[in-house]
Amino acid sequence: MSSVAMQCRLLSDKAPDAQDRGNVSNLLAALAHLQKVNGNGKLLQVHGVNISIGHGFDPEWFACGQSPLCVEMGWLVPSGVVVVVAAGNTGYGTVSSKLLGPVATTLALTINDPGNAELAITVGVAHRESPHQYGISYFSSKGPTGDGRRRDTGWATTKGLDPVRRGPHRVSGDPCVRHDPSPQYRDTEG
Repeated sequence: MSSVAMQCRLLSDKAPDAQDRGNVSNLLAALAHLQKVNGNGKLLQVHGVNISIGHGFDPEWFACGQSPLCVEMGWLVPSGVVVVVAAGNTGYGTVSSKLLGPVATTLALTINDPGNAELAITVGVAHRESPHQYGISYFSSKGPTGDGRRRDTGWATTKGLDPVRRGPHRVSGDPCVRHDPSPQYRDTEG
């Protein structure tokens, strides 16, 4: 494996248990550990974090972007840590139509927490085989956020991901990474 950061060292803090289950408190504890390692921003050792787990946004619990995970992003990013989080996989569901009854469709306003955090970089999933032709995967969560904020959202393919280990085979060089500054998919190449 090669990358542009060949001297980079990785720190892995696993929040879920062996069955990939866990509580938000587990993730908050892992982030608190990261803050401790970084001396709360005074001795930056960890410069970037990838959080590929999260939970659905429920407005009955917290205002959008104000859950404990989102608030933690508000402390972590200003301390100097780049935070990339998963948008989620809740972008497909059923709506009711008077004419047709229940209809399966893609859904907007489905970004999961901590993807609703204002300072985090939220990344969704593009079509695995032909991202430039088909765009965002139907199941990927989509914005805007639950309170209507438009986000600079990145979209990347799952191509090159090992479905068993769920880790990247390559660190760099994937031509299928996109940047989409609006909630609608737009081709930004060229």
